[in-house]
Amino acid sequence: MKARQPSTWPQLRSGGWLAPLVAACLTALLALPLLTVAWNHFDGGISASTATFTLHGLVPYRDFWLLYGPLSGWVLAIPTAIFGPSVELIRLAGLGVLCAQSAVVYHLCRRWVGPFPAVVLAVAASLLVAVFIGLEMTAWPVAMTLALLGLALRLGSGRPMVVGFLLGLAVLSRLDVGAYALLAALVLPDRGRLLIGFGICVAPVALVLLLLVPIASLVEQLVWYPLVGPRQFRGISGLDVLMPMAVAVPFTVVLAILPRLVIAVSIVRGLTQHRRDVLAIALFAALCQLQTLGRSDTAHYAVAMAPAIVAFAAMLPSDPRRALIGTAVAAPALFAAAAMGMMIALSGLTPKDVALQRSVAVTLQATDRETPIFVALSANRYTVGNALLAYYLSDRAPGSRWTMFNPGVTNRDATQALIVSDLEATQTDLLILDEWGSEWYEATNDSRIPGSTVLDAYLAQHFRTWCDFGAYRVAVRTVWDPASPCPIGDGA
Repeated sequence: MKARQPSTWPQLRSGGWLAPLVAACLTALLALPLLTVAWNHFDGGISASTATFTLHGLVPYRDFWLLYGPLSGWVLAIPTAIFGPSVELIRLAGLGVLCAQSAVVYHLCRRWVGPFPAVVLAVAASLLVAVFIGLEMTAWPVAMTLALLGLALRLGSGRPMVVGFLLGLAVLSRLDVGAYALLAALVLPDRGRLLIGFGICVAPVALVLLLLVPIASLVEQLVWYPLVGPRQFRGISGLDVLMPMAVAVPFTVVLAILPRLVIAVSIVRGLTQHRRDVLAIALFAALCQLQTLGRSDTAHYAVAMAPAIVAFAAMLPSDPRRALIGTAVAAPALFAAAAMGMMIALSGLTPKDVALQRSVAVTLQATDRETPIFVALSANRYTVGNALLAYYLSDRAPGSRWTMFNPGVTNRDATQALIVSDLEATQTDLLILDEWGSEWYEATNDSRIPGSTVLDAYLAQHFRTWCDFGAYRVAVRTVWDPASPCPIGDGA
């Protein structure tokens, strides 16, 4: 019997470049239709508005409210400064991050399985993120890519200081993801140099923030609300709350039950076989599942899937054929979930998107770049979110540091009194008000409890509607020329 010849395609070996490039390109190709879907006005505007505020010279946590780390916004500020703000730009930047994540997941999976299964799993991991949270550049994919890259290096070349620096960057994008990856990396030896690299990255930023930002603000935005807020004011009890049962069951199986079974099996394998590499990946995947406890929706389950998919590769048997069979069984479920999500997502621009476009266009005509604006709701008793994307698209600084609306924070009397004080101090004359989201809350948590009316009373007394586009309206101070018509058609 003729001996099997070695592969003549060396790029497909674990250190090659072709297979991860294939994974990245397939991710881009499959996610490309999402470039035209409806805008993500709140979550898609968090990193984007951070980029805008950074370009205006503002400091996070002190000059504007920020729930996550600032790194993704700082990175996005670079292309925004070059090309100007646009939805297409933040989506292309986000797509680039997901392609990078796909390549990194490939390298991690390739440690345990062959090239073809590794490509399939890598594409599935990144496509789930693209479908369920959109292509807009956000903190989680940036942090996840950096964390997985750090863990890949930790399991491979063993450069602990470089790994520590990468995990520090992950912390600066999302504190939770970076902290989870750091704990997972500490399972492996040579911890001292890893912590030195981590400190080199994080310590300077932490020192600057401690010098510039009041401690109370840092605690509220980086400790109290991330730990308490999503569970008290944003928590959802389960996927079945958000969708019909016929859809909820398969999504629950694929996104919730199977990943946790995989993680459990990987942890057992790592412990019983004394495989620290498997244990590190399984621990990271298990810690990422914590975010689904406070926010049990498809988006939060989907973004936690990438490390669980790597853990799946790590638990597969070493025999290549059996590993290929295991991948062939799991892959259809992952891609089916992504396809169902894609069908839901491909709705195109909505009337709400058009209304925001027109509101931004009015803002650009009526103000210059140095004029502050404020993005709020037409009624501010319920403050589940606001259109942070408006700050980015209009390239305007905020008239108050309370930029990101959150229930339990922005609808307190004390906070709204501070917003009023800020708007008076900055003499903010133009507001973009979300009509659609003004009475929206989640019945499963404390966001349903109406809050302060201080801001509403102030806006009613000092502002009037200038342009009404349905889902959004532009309001200006009553001292503006009342005879001046809305410069864009279909306005008031």
